[in-house]
Amino acid sequence: MQSESKKNILFQPTLNAMGAAFLRSRNEAREPLVSGEPPAARSCFERCRKRRRVHEAFGASASSTATADLVELPKWVVWVSVDPRSGHITPYPKEVSQTLELALQRGDATVSLGDRFFGATVELGAAPQQRTARGGRDVRRVALKTCDEAVTLWVRQGRYRWGAVDGVDPSNAQGLQERVVSMPEEAVDLSHLEERPRERPPPDHEEGMALWQWCQQLHVTPAQSERVQDCFWGIYNEQQNRQIEEAYQSGERQIEITVGVRQYQVVFGPPGFARQEDPRLRKRRLMRRQWLSPEHFQRRMTQDQPATTARDQEECILCLCDFADTAHMPVVELPECKHVFHRACAQQLVDARGRCPCCRSEVDWSFLG
Repeated sequence: MQSESKKNILFQPTLNAMGAAFLRSRNEAREPLVSGEPPAARSCFERCRKRRRVHEAFGASASSTATADLVELPKWVVWVSVDPRSGHITPYPKEVSQTLELALQRGDATVSLGDRFFGATVELGAAPQQRTARGGRDVRRVALKTCDEAVTLWVRQGRYRWGAVDGVDPSNAQGLQERVVSMPEEAVDLSHLEERPRERPPPDHEEGMALWQWCQQLHVTPAQSERVQDCFWGIYNEQQNRQIEEAYQSGERQIEITVGVRQYQVVFGPPGFARQEDPRLRKRRLMRRQWLSPEHFQRRMTQDQPATTARDQEECILCLCDFADTAHMPVVELPECKHVFHRACAQQLVDARGRCPCCRSEVDWSFLG
């Protein structure tokens, strides 16, 4: 029997042959504990509860024959970044750490830190990164047993910048430097971490319709958006625009849309703005919401003319959508063979400097600037 003092201690036995067979037969090695719950939705606490359940299923026989490790569940967490020039670690403010922690539990791919952090975006994953228009830096999540526990991180100076190093054996840390700091005021209490629903936007007083636009210029922040001319704002079709607006009005944090062959995440915030993100290609653009009269809205949705092509090409060969039905989508015409595609659909070809998918001729993509 475990004592009361060990209720928060996680017992992790090394699986013996009987335990491994049990998991294979039940196929529980990677299945959620709650029926119908998607694996991506599990938090670290749910994974810990699963390991406790496996131990209970094995009973006393497993504990008597297996080597056990006692690991205390983390109760606090701190998010830090590594200064690329000095290698010093800097904690994020507590409210930012809470935002990052909640985004991680939701399974979000990226988190925007807003104008306060110069429009920086944190890409979550096995090795999180903070990125801005000027560069990037490593980000790490450090779990703590107590709020005043020291944060320890190993760093290394690379060719261009300092970065974090994970899984370091202190006895074999040649060329690495250890950073140890205490930051109790920035620690997040995981037991009191709650998801706050996004506030619904206030009602629009004038009769009209919302138009969502995406910025063709890169690295634009909401504070800079007023200086961007209208000609640099693209639009969505009516169905996509309605889908985005309904999600915005219902208070959702994000929504997925399809544009050509691309899958985007629309992440709302701050009020009146959103981000169009492609996690696979690591592209993102600012979006804004404009309130227009019904007449102005319809005029804006129909003012774009279908693309005219030298080959009388009627559809984008990549997404098989007619240019007549997608006049709102910018197109790109290859200078040599004159084949035409939606710019969004061709983005992966541009990044890979690939050949024309129609005639396989080489393309100098530098003409796009």
